[in-house]
Amino acid sequence: MDCAFEHLDAVGFLEIWQHFDADDNGYIEGKELDHFFRHMMTKLGPEVSTYLFPSLIFYLFY
Repeated sequence: MDCAFEHLDAVGFLEIWQHFDADDNGYIEGKELDHFFRHMMTKLGPEVSTYLFPSLIFYLFY
């Protein structure tokens, strides 16, 4: 299976960062971070999202 991260270079990373750093302050925080995780989990698929998203939120905040 081909992984998108195998082809991710600095330019691609910056594009992703700028997409989610909506207020352009150099940080992905608050609602921006929530949007990033929801987007990532949606792209991984519903069965992964349902299982991992609650665990990820628990791990990050508790």
